[in-house]
Amino acid sequence: MQARLGAAIAALENIRLDLLRLEANRTLPGQLTQELEVVHELQRHVDAMQEVNRALRPRWPEPTPV
Repeated sequence: MQARLGAAIAALENIRLDLLRLEANRTLPGQLTQELEVVHELQRHVDAMQEVNRALRPRWPEPTPV
C-alpha cells in the first residue's frame, strides 16, 4: 500500500512539474506564483493524508502468509 501511494505521489509530482514547465511559457508574471501557492497547498494536503495513514497503520507487523 505504501509503495503504491509513493509511486502515485511521484507520478503526480512529475505531472505537476511538466505542467509548470508548459505553463511557465504562457503565463503572466505573478500567475505562476499563484499556481505555485495552489500546488503547495495541495502538497500540504498530501502530507497530512500521509501523516494520518501512518498514524492509523497498525503498530505491529502483519503476519507473513504461510
